[in-house]
Amino acid sequence: MVEEITQLLYSDNETINILAQQDTLKEALSDFRIAARAVDLIEEDRIDLRIVDQTLNNTLLLTPSSMATLLRLDSRLNALVTTDEELMERTRSMYQNLFADARSYDVHTPAYSEVQTSLREAINQEMEQDYIAALESSSSLDNPIDEVAIGVLVAARNGELQYELSAWGEKIGIASRATFSRTKSQLEDEDLITTEKVPIDVGRPRYRLQLENPQLSNIPVEEIGNAARELIEDK
Repeated sequence: MVEEITQLLYSDNETINILAQQDTLKEALSDFRIAARAVDLIEEDRIDLRIVDQTLNNTLLLTPSSMATLLRLDSRLNALVTTDEELMERTRSMYQNLFADARSYDVHTPAYSEVQTSLREAINQEMEQDYIAALESSSSLDNPIDEVAIGVLVAARNGELQYELSAWGEKIGIASRATFSRTKSQLEDEDLITTEKVPIDVGRPRYRLQLENPQLSNIPVEEIGNAARELIEDK
């Protein structure tokens, strides 16, 4: 429900307060895309995530005019709605008090809008557009390649420098340069990418990322995460 609400609010103008246990919020925001969008909403004061320590017996959605108990049946989110004013008032009062005493949940992920803007400025617009397209598609997979690997694969497809990608990723807070380097090495071991040394006048040489497997070059960029996962699992 937290995931679906975050996605919905990202394309809407509503606001919401969410009260849940820490493990619930942590799991819901483990998807980089969802977490990054949540940060945008938090910065716009459109969503407020707070942690409650006690177990909540019900999953409720309270609006000014109704109250709904949320149920997931057959992979769909359903609602049992009431407009009983006395019941709503008692319930709203209880949860408002819980919310007021609850502590905020910190999301340690860069905002989605910052990811887009900073990547466009650090590398180029094509890299930004391809990265977002691949990230969006890969997030729908059961076992998706993470945001770091997606970045390395898209950079290799576009022939970008590893240094520029990892410097951007570390600066914005996606992952450290060491994590980008390890991911690059893992993808090399899987024969998905390779690197080409680019000499420079001063300092250590740079390395240009390139795709090694031709299957990843001949598909829409949106499919690169899915294709890479399949190639890894088929080895």
